[in-house]
Amino acid sequence: MKRIEGESIVLRDLMPSDAAGYAALCADPALRRVLTEWEDPLEGESLPALEDLIAQAQAASDWRAPRRLAIALRGTDEIVGLVGVGEHPDLFETELVYGLLDACRGRGYTKEAVTLASDAFLRCEGLPYLILTAADGDGPAFRVAEKCGFLLYERRVRVGRRLTGMPGEAYAYFRKY
Repeated sequence: MKRIEGESIVLRDLMPSDAAGYAALCADPALRRVLTEWEDPLEGESLPALEDLIAQAQAASDWRAPRRLAIALRGTDEIVGLVGVGEHPDLFETELVYGLLDACRGRGYTKEAVTLASDAFLRCEGLPYLILTAADGDGPAFRVAEKCGFLLYERRVRVGRRLTGMPGEAYAYFRKY
């Protein structure tokens, strides 16, 4: 089981017992706005079925499969967010994505989670770099990326169709090596 401890949070594998908390995170309107590609896990599924899906994801060994870790508060183990990596469906590069409950923002949890996760995935997975994308003009996402060691590689405009997960055609492309 993966477990990465920080000062105020812990990143850990989702467990079948996290099914209800995971469903609540994925249904949170603030997270749904920015993580549009993350499906609603209970859409047509029962809670026991979601527990089975989490158990299957734990057993998966394909390094290219999307991975999500729970962002849990240290001490209480309450899940307050998710962080993960996977291949971006449009860019075909390994992207780090994150989301935190609105009520937990402004406490440094996002910076800590993104830094811990990006450092761990780069070190343990042997990836040459990770990317992070942010909608053009999303100041908070830009600040998180820069505070966590991602470098603004370029600003891009998608012509013809939007990049998956972006509200508009323009976005920023960050890399961390």
